Amino acid sequence: MIIAIDIDNTWTKDPKFFNSIYEIATAYGHNIIIATGRKEYSNDMDKFDLPDVPVLYCGDELKETVALRNGYTVDIWIDDSPGTIQECKKRSGEL
Repeated sequence: MIIAIDIDNTWTKDPKFFNSIYEIATAYGHNIIIATGRKEYSNDMDKFDLPDVPVLYCGDELKETVALRNGYTVDIWIDDSPGTIQECKKRSGEL
């Protein structure tokens, strides 16, 4: 599986917990990526110390769009703002 996790107000809420999730998920062969609404890298990203984790800086774009453009079909999203991930299909009448 590919699991995308947001940084701000998600991973930052409990870094030890999400580090544990990272360890468990990768031990089971899953891939973790970071999908953030940030527009670019900032120095505080270094404190997460996850050098092998790809980081997608999505800015104002939907995170799913950026992930797909970068070759990631995400299976599970963990985010405090799910409206930043994809268009709401129910609201747009697609369901």
